[in-house]
Amino acid sequence: MSKMVGDWLTHHDSEQYANDNYAKCAGHLLNGTDFENTNAVPGYEYRPWTVKQLLEASDNGTPVQDVGNWS
Repeated sequence: MSKMVGDWLTHHDSEQYANDNYAKCAGHLLNGTDFENTNAVPGYEYRPWTVKQLLEASDNGTPVQDVGNWS
């Protein structure tokens, strides 16, 4: 049986992350101060996409894969 989720998720302490980053995130939302969300897959960088792009990729047989270490 294969793994259902990667180590990056099973070893992540979401409660500790929230405690450590709540004030920084609130400052970003309320005052525009810098905040980098590190609560993600290592090496992942958000790239905007649309459903139209995904449908076109599917129609063309182009694989869609996010960057990062998902293992």
